[in-house]
Amino acid sequence: MSSQAEMQEKTMGSASNSLGDTITSTTSFTRTTVPKMRSQLSASGLSKIERHIHQSDIVLENPSKYVVVTKWVATIIFGVLLLVCLVSSKLSAIGIAAKLSETGNCFTNQNGENSKDCSTSFILLLLLLVIPNVLTCLRFTWNSLYRKDRKWPSKLKIFYCVCLSLIESFGMCLFAFKVLKINKSATVVLLMDGVFIGHSIVTGFINSRSRNGQSQPIKFAVSTIMIVAGCVLTIFVIADRKLMETKDSWHIFVSILCLSTAWLPWVRKKIVSVDQPIAAFHTERAYQATESRSSDEQSQGSSMYGGSSLTSSQQTDDGIIESKEKYTHKLMIISSGTKTISTFLFAFLIQSMFDGWSVKEWSEGWDLRLGDLETTNGRQTYFFMINIITSILGYAVGLYVLRTQMGKGGFAVPLLLSTPVTFGMLYINDLCSGLYFGKTDIEYSNNICHNGTENLEFLLPALLLVCIGQCLSTGYYVYKSSTIVLQKEVKLFWMPMYNSFLPDQWMLLDRRTQLMDDTQEQQEEQIKKTKVYICTTMYRETRDEMKQLLESISLINAAKQYGTRHFESHIIFDGGIKGNVIGDKALQLLSLVPEVLKTGDVDTCTKADFPYGLRLSWRLPASKGEGCGQPMTFVIHLKDNRKVKNKKRWSQIMYMSYILDFLVKEDAKVDDETAFILTTDADVKFTPDSVEALLDLMTRDTSVGAVCARTHPLGEGPLYWYQQFEYAIGHWFQKV
Repeated sequence: MSSQAEMQEKTMGSASNSLGDTITSTTSFTRTTVPKMRSQLSASGLSKIERHIHQSDIVLENPSKYVVVTKWVATIIFGVLLLVCLVSSKLSAIGIAAKLSETGNCFTNQNGENSKDCSTSFILLLLLLVIPNVLTCLRFTWNSLYRKDRKWPSKLKIFYCVCLSLIESFGMCLFAFKVLKINKSATVVLLMDGVFIGHSIVTGFINSRSRNGQSQPIKFAVSTIMIVAGCVLTIFVIADRKLMETKDSWHIFVSILCLSTAWLPWVRKKIVSVDQPIAAFHTERAYQATESRSSDEQSQGSSMYGGSSLTSSQQTDDGIIESKEKYTHKLMIISSGTKTISTFLFAFLIQSMFDGWSVKEWSEGWDLRLGDLETTNGRQTYFFMINIITSILGYAVGLYVLRTQMGKGGFAVPLLLSTPVTFGMLYINDLCSGLYFGKTDIEYSNNICHNGTENLEFLLPALLLVCIGQCLSTGYYVYKSSTIVLQKEVKLFWMPMYNSFLPDQWMLLDRRTQLMDDTQEQQEEQIKKTKVYICTTMYRETRDEMKQLLESISLINAAKQYGTRHFESHIIFDGGIKGNVIGDKALQLLSLVPEVLKTGDVDTCTKADFPYGLRLSWRLPASKGEGCGQPMTFVIHLKDNRKVKNKKRWSQIMYMSYILDFLVKEDAKVDDETAFILTTDADVKFTPDSVEALLDLMTRDTSVGAVCARTHPLGEGPLYWYQQFEYAIGHWFQKV
């Protein structure tokens, strides 16, 4: 036995000097000792499992035309749907408010049925103001009230939030009950864009004091002038045609001033962002990775850990991590609750002071007649239902297209087209009268619609001015802002809720853009600097399992050339070397490296002795040639069990310490927030899409410390069926 060992050691030689000779001679020696398989009993083709595994090994350099066309079609469909919802929401709100403008003050000057119709319109408008706040309050109360990781804001921020909510409620009540009922409602649509004036002025002033380029202040100054000019032309038409009593013209200025102030993105950023330490939270949302077996391309049995994955967080002196986004949910409870109560108070105050509204009208207004379009009451209820449905659906569609990265064509473009489309539908008499029942209620239709081309010489320039000003102040930045796939709602909007009267203005100003939200740019830069360390433990896997793992690594190497993230792969081989003698299983893995990873001869690797054994590393070649992205590093760590402890758990401890304590600290381009560890077993197949899905989860939710993919077994027969059931139970009842 000793002579055989000496002969084997002489044959293998020194691992650190001639690794290529070692593999060649040892492989031939091993094959002579293994009995040759009889040709009659061996299968010449691939097994069923191997065929299934190799079906998805083709890496597409670019998305297929089918995928591109499908995304474009989906963007157009959702964009049109969002535009329809926005326009319908505005038209229905105008249809309800128009009844209040008939024959002056319909509460004091009319009697009987007409007074009841006015009361009904008032109640419906009040409900449209209140329902979004009630739904938002209930939603965030259910999701956040009893969650300890979502803390209450400071008293100062609560005070600011309540003040802004009161200002917004007063402005919305004044706009809904006084401005929205102006005759010839196309003018009202132009006045809606007046809420951008405050944003243009404040943002332009802030940019003028910063070190940014001079084009920013000039752009906002131009947008301010254009929007103001458009609103002035519109108010001139209103005064000239006596569409509103002169003594009531202050309603326009006060409502626009209140809404412009309350909806300022700069103010919302100050309220939402953290400027002082808040109560820390303990949360363990780590989905522990369990041992996984061979999986299909969707899964993967792998887990992703972030060195400090809370990218928008800070650390206290006690070492407890606290988040910058943690009390947005509680602020929404405070804000929506305040607006719900104050809206009732301001609505009753405005109507009682200016229109002589009393408790009698309150009781009469609840006499709703659903479905009876022959009556004014029925038509008002019809518009009310349309507004509720389209407002909620419009916000849901807008949120969906942003989360699925269709924001340019599916979100920004419909929001910018909403004003001109709504204006056109109200100005064209035939179209407008058809929408507002011109054949059955001529007086009602005439109050809303324009006759012919009256005042077009003023209204058309006003439309162009407010639309261009809107694009310069907000539309351009909303269009240019990018999002992470499946981004959280609180990271897409400052105050996530919907508005029933000005849905497009609300979403444009509430959208987080790169202009006001520094975290978006930081997040994009962080993604570019992200580095993923793929760590695999290996011991006695079969040749097919080793090849399957190397094929997965090869797919990652090919796919990473089309992204900005950097990858490294580390295989920790338990018992891979003993002294200077490489084990049989390790030699089996090394023999597969040139074949699968296309590294050339094995002896081209970089060899280094380490305290645990031997390290072999390669720079994997790029599939598209030189200069296509940063080369991927592939490392095999051969453990000598006489130097370090054996078994899988000690290997995991070893690579965790190696990465966190050495690699991350040595790399100046990577820190704890941009380093991620992907842990896999050696018998698991994973794909680039699977890794991207795990990274997306880690990136968009800063409270997640680890995620785990779902494992799918391969095979057939009763045992395979039982394994599928067992893996599903383990995933949904243990990991989730």
